[in-house]
Amino acid sequence: MIQRLSKNVVKLLANNASPMTNTGTNCYLIGSGSDRILIDTGSPNENSCVDALTKFISSNPVKISKIICTHWHPDHTGGVSCLTDMIGNSDLYKHPRIDYTVGRAYPNAGEKLPSGASYKLEDLEWNNLSDNDVINIEPGLGLEILFTPGHADDHVCLWLEADNVLFAGDNILGGSTTVFDNYFEYMKSLIRIGS
Repeated sequence: MIQRLSKNVVKLLANNASPMTNTGTNCYLIGSGSDRILIDTGSPNENSCVDALTKFISSNPVKISKIICTHWHPDHTGGVSCLTDMIGNSDLYKHPRIDYTVGRAYPNAGEKLPSGASYKLEDLEWNNLSDNDVINIEPGLGLEILFTPGHADDHVCLWLEADNVLFAGDNILGGSTTVFDNYFEYMKSLIRIGS
């Protein structure tokens, strides 16, 4: 599914519907020019957003210059390899994983796919994101990185000031409640993005 949300935002639904991903992972193309940023990729291989992206590019010839993943879980990073095979090399961005200092954590949370198969983050060359970084897309259009751990230890939200839009990753879900691997940090992150 492809849905234009604004001049600068197109939603692509990854084909990975499951009990943990609802109707699929929402992925987003950001920008209005020939270069775009893709936020999140869906699950590995055929469950990524390749189908939706292929359909979009067939009538809108754009280049994906950067891929930003909101966190390391396989329904957000799993499609990176098949997407880069399709679109060529793109710069990959993700916040590094950081151990929690307060509260209980679940170290293996998220390492299984809905099928039960194990998943480890692909050994790819990532550019590290930091809190308050701004990733520019085109003049006057940038995404501000907000480090919002709790759902995952590397989770970020992205603020698109030009459209007054927050891409919340899995911190806020549209039709269900998210899971978290550190409740204390998750609540702090919700307070941060709510203010």
